[in-house]
Amino acid sequence: MQPHVANIFIDIIPDMCFVVSGERTVLSYNRRAREVLGLPEVPDREIFFYDLLTDDSPRPLLPVLRTMEGAPEAEVRFRAPGGGVVDALLFIRKIRGPEKEFLYVIARDVSEEKKKELDLLRFSNVVHYTVNPIQITDARGRMIYVNPAFEKATGYPKEELI
Repeated sequence: MQPHVANIFIDIIPDMCFVVSGERTVLSYNRRAREVLGLPEVPDREIFFYDLLTDDSPRPLLPVLRTMEGAPEAEVRFRAPGGGVVDALLFIRKIRGPEKEFLYVIARDVSEEKKKELDLLRFSNVVHYTVNPIQITDARGRMIYVNPAFEKATGYPKEELI
């Protein structure tokens, strides 16, 4: 028996995709969700969507179910195999079936972006709070940033230097 065309289509989407019932039970998910979250090929038990999330993660599905319009996005944290965490941005859409309502949830993994943001914040704090004077210039040699140590060393406030 050949796989259904809809299943093939959902499996080629690079983000995690879920079809969730009004009771917030996961009815279907794609290959990416299986790979990232370690889910079985076919659900072998009832999976409650919120059980896939960490305890400290927001629970964004209920507000979408209660209203006609869905929240376009929400940020959550999925439990990953081995105790890891996957930060994800959810795009949630309500779908009305003939008898029931469903949610189509696309989860974009933003873990790498979060890591880069944290690294950039750390670097920024190191530059700003170091005791060494630091100035950053643009390609034309104009100062675009000076840290407090540079202001102290030169005796000029950053507003005059930049």
